[in-house]
Amino acid sequence: MDILQYLPYGPHFLFVDKIEYADSNKIIGTFQFPDNSWYYESHFPEHPVTPGVILIECMAQIGLVCFAFYLADIQDKIKFAFTSSDVIFYKPVYPGEKVKVESRLLYFRLGKIKAEITMFDYNEIIVAKGVFTGMKSTKL
Repeated sequence: MDILQYLPYGPHFLFVDKIEYADSNKIIGTFQFPDNSWYYESHFPEHPVTPGVILIECMAQIGLVCFAFYLADIQDKIKFAFTSSDVIFYKPVYPGEKVKVESRLLYFRLGKIKAEITMFDYNEIIVAKGVFTGMKSTKL
């Protein structure tokens, strides 16, 4: 199943390159932040750093939305929306860095999903960790 084809994001707001693994309890995916991304121009221009909100979006796209599509055995008209997060950041992500996102399912029922999501850098050092929730949406 090609989960990426179902994501409701345009090319400048897609933060998933590849889903490396998925089962009913866990999903793992990766993304490399391009050096020339629009947000680096203004987020500390002399020393660009990936904004935390972009890291959260990457974590949600891989660890919540892709996971929900996998678990729901997706159909064209089903979409999932990220609804909340509680995240702790441990280190920055710089332009050009590749990250790995691992998500562990806490629950998936009645159109709602909750997962514990961890982002790692290329050295397997934790970048951020948190609990995310989402739900099925027909509006997207």
